[in-house]
Amino acid sequence: MHDELAELVAKGIKTATTCPFYAYHSYESEDGKITVGNHYIVFDSREHPVCVCHAFNAVFRNDRRIGMERRGRR
Repeated sequence: MHDELAELVAKGIKTATTCPFYAYHSYESEDGKITVGNHYIVFDSREHPVCVCHAFNAVFRNDRRIGMERRGRR
């Protein structure tokens, strides 16, 4: 699956991602966060570089609210 996702990113089909908020602090940057304006290398499952992505936006949403919308609650 890792290779397929990396290929979708390289082709410009997959243009966004998500992660739990606590995991946001574990990615590569000086302070441990993905930083708007930085570039990041996407690797395949063999750790070969596939492409470079530019982080140009970050949106934080409450997943509890999103989960409730899926169940038809507001």
